[in-house]
Amino acid sequence: MLDDIDDVRDHLDHDHRDTVMRIARRNPSERCDTVDAVPTEFFAAPGDARSAVSESVPPTSLERAPAGAGTGNLRTFVTTVVATTEITPILRQITFGGGLDDFVSLGADQFVYVLLPPRGRSELTIGTDFTWEAARAMAQSERPTGAYYTVRSWRPDVGEIDAWFVLHGDAGDASAWATSAEPGDTAALWGPRTAFEPPPPTGPYLLVVDETGYAAAAAILDEVLATSSTTPVTVLAECDTSPVTDLLPAGANVEVRCCRRYGAEPGTSSVLLDAVRSIDVSGDVYAYGAAESKRITEIRRHLRDVCGLTSDQVSMTGYWRR
Repeated sequence: MLDDIDDVRDHLDHDHRDTVMRIARRNPSERCDTVDAVPTEFFAAPGDARSAVSESVPPTSLERAPAGAGTGNLRTFVTTVVATTEITPILRQITFGGGLDDFVSLGADQFVYVLLPPRGRSELTIGTDFTWEAARAMAQSERPTGAYYTVRSWRPDVGEIDAWFVLHGDAGDASAWATSAEPGDTAALWGPRTAFEPPPPTGPYLLVVDETGYAAAAAILDEVLATSSTTPVTVLAECDTSPVTDLLPAGANVEVRCCRRYGAEPGTSSVLLDAVRSIDVSGDVYAYGAAESKRITEIRRHLRDVCGLTSDQVSMTGYWRR
């Protein structure tokens, strides 16, 4: 966590930053043994730290209860895979249905943590009473695995959620599960939350994504196009060689630029940063990004330090890390 503390600070409310720094540094020598242990440790940390600080210390953003900012009232929905669709050779849509009657949508870029069975098993080891504190107390072999995914589509009329999974073999638990997922498989969704919060008034939108952010860009475009046919939206979408335009909603006010990396490994190319540098970013633009962590950090710094955008105008999220 401390390696990325400067980046984390950009996402925190100014009046809560000092508190978060104290929490982050409380046990600097402790490390997670596995990647799968990171979420449980991270979400349980504020509770541990809270018992060690004065009651006068304000709650951090992670602790606050509102659905868009905190985790206190987030729910766990146990659901089932009802369909799978191959979007591209590396992008697979998984549709969840059942158990979602009480799901309340937050709109564009809402995301959930998809909780999955422990690696090598088919049954979930948690239920709707799931908490990160309880998960941390479970034996490692019993802990659920998973990752964050954007809700590409929510269809309340039929109670179904679509999520797009980027497939990269068995390198990650969620990718391994998604590669072989089929109707009838059980999973749980914790959330939703959102990071897309443009301040009023917002003029043009700038969306900067790699493959992991395609679903977020598509969901945001759905919402923007439903409310305005004139507000300009520029999408800078990293891809290998295949164009992205067919995957994203189209409109007369939407421009999609494919930023091809031509065989370079994902997360190693500067094509997104180069594309951002090549356009005029100023005024009341709202910039949203979802891509590899280090690449998105470079873009955030450019938008803040060079383009002069305020923190309210920039929402850049590292969806994954090489």
